[in-house]
Amino acid sequence: MKKFFTFLFAALMSVSMSAKLVQQDIALNQESWGWGYNTSLSFSEEGVMTCTLTGEWGAASTGWDPEIDLTGWDKIVILVENMNGCDGEWFKLKAYLRDKSENEGNQMEGLLGLDAEDRQQNYLVIDLHQEKEGFDLTHARILAIQCQPNGAVFKISKVYLEKEVEDDPAKYYIIGSMTEWAVNEAFEMIPNNSAEVEEYMYELALTTESQFKVVKVEGESQTWFPDGMGNNYGEHGEIKKDGNYTIYFRPNGDGGEGWFYNCIYAEREKPENHRVILGVNVPAAGVPESVVVSGSFGEGWSAETVMEKNPETGWFVVYDLVANEEDEFKFHGAGGWENELFEFIPANEENPEGKWEPMKNLVFGEVWEDDTWKGEPVKWVELDFSDNTQYAWSAALPEQGIENIELTVKAQKVVVDGMLYIVRDGKMFNATGAQVR
Repeated sequence: MKKFFTFLFAALMSVSMSAKLVQQDIALNQESWGWGYNTSLSFSEEGVMTCTLTGEWGAASTGWDPEIDLTGWDKIVILVENMNGCDGEWFKLKAYLRDKSENEGNQMEGLLGLDAEDRQQNYLVIDLHQEKEGFDLTHARILAIQCQPNGAVFKISKVYLEKEVEDDPAKYYIIGSMTEWAVNEAFEMIPNNSAEVEEYMYELALTTESQFKVVKVEGESQTWFPDGMGNNYGEHGEIKKDGNYTIYFRPNGDGGEGWFYNCIYAEREKPENHRVILGVNVPAAGVPESVVVSGSFGEGWSAETVMEKNPETGWFVVYDLVANEEDEFKFHGAGGWENELFEFIPANEENPEGKWEPMKNLVFGEVWEDDTWKGEPVKWVELDFSDNTQYAWSAALPEQGIENIELTVKAQKVVVDGMLYIVRDGKMFNATGAQVR
């Protein structure tokens, strides 16, 4: 059986950010047209039809083979041109689609009847979403054109199927050590609809050893942010602490200050805050008139929280800190860090005499215990440094300077202010051998 059609996929035409039109041509030649009721047809060399009617209306029809499954399509569009009535002033055309049963009751009618001037190009549209009981879209194969007046002239220049489909948008994924550097659907970022610009987000548990980037997947192509080698987020200490993070990503690179390569920002989820009672018993020697605690809680390290001294116990106490278990803190005198609490670092190969250094940051979570106070979550922290000669206030530290070093006969190494000296035979020499005392 001669085949009277070919299928061609037309170029895709975008209709919105999220949808596009897909067209599929059905090419019909004049040999596929048959005589209709009340009608005889003739064709010019250009394929223009002339319909001679024996009644008020006439019709011509065509079929295609094999049958076309029209399910999933939205419409059939019929492009008509060279339209001309017998008197050149009026013209009417309708289109019908029938399934293979050729049952009159199963036809779908085109929704547009035309009344057009000579050679004006127009469309007939058959909506395939019409609710037509018994119509079988999987076996549709008859297309009929009904026309007026007698002697009507027209050309079916194109017939095509059309549907609107969702456009596949670009997707963004976290990709890194946690995904073995492969795209994983579980790590797809979601739009941050509260942002004023295009932005995506993802909640992720990270450690200081984690590294990641963001990858854009669009069809078969992938684009990495930031591009290149040696610039993974976390590769150079960007992740300061383990924890749960919200990763923000801006594909247009408009993050600005504080954003990694202007496109990535990682915000750590801070643990829940609690009220904290903090008590500290510090070395009596050199204790400043007022002891304060500063830390990462509240307004940060620049703020001072004054501690109350209990006259009976000698302890310094603060009752209403608001902090979380990962906040860090230190003690010092009020008004600045000049009288900070120091700790003694025992002697080692690099520092034979040992040395005094500012006490390392303390962390609430390492020492606190659960308690309750007035029905609110409260943590109690109690630190006792009073009987430990390892701690001293900076005002009570041994005097510094090479002039205070005791010169002995026995040779020994000493470190003063980070500089190595040699003491031998009652004299003092620097590392280059020059005598300094």
